[in-house]
Amino acid sequence: MCLILCEGKYDTLFLQQVIENSSELETDRYTGKEGDKLYQQQDYMESFEYKSEEVLVKGESGKDFQLQIYKNQLLDFDRKYNSHFLLWDLDGAEPENKFEKYETHLQQRFEAHKPVNLEMEIESENELFYSIKLTGQIADYQFETPVIAFKTNLEEEANINHQEHNKEQKTERTKELASNESVLEFFESNLIQEID
Repeated sequence: MCLILCEGKYDTLFLQQVIENSSELETDRYTGKEGDKLYQQQDYMESFEYKSEEVLVKGESGKDFQLQIYKNQLLDFDRKYNSHFLLWDLDGAEPENKFEKYETHLQQRFEAHKPVNLEMEIESENELFYSIKLTGQIADYQFETPVIAFKTNLEEEANINHQEHNKEQKTERTKELASNESVLEFFESNLIQEID
């Protein structure tokens, strides 16, 4: 199973639509499995997740918990999942800004497990997204985390105005963005081929 951790409130819906529009995978509500530590993290992640036999998409519902989950459960990811991805909102900042935040938090979290090393490489980009690869080492444990990053954020790219649009309108705009041909092409070459 592939795990994808999202940031924004509508990012989970967006990814569900991208996956359904780009592959044969079908998603449905995921109720969690007994002993699934990530599912039990209700303080961190709203139960707004979807599961197919291949993909689990977890969303933080606009709260700032993705980094906390990542740094606290990173060492379990390779044991539990075939692969894992992050979906970032950069909010117009450079990818290096977000990377530095992750690097600092990992170094603090694993301070006793020297060396702690994290590197970032931008693999590709288009007008809306970066495809990034994080590679790192914590003591003897080596890991790799692919990231797809909105250059701005989903709400801006989907033209969602939180004051003017109701939930149905926000959902519809999110689905429209997930059906955009250039969005699908980018995700097909940077995510879908990894999970399909």
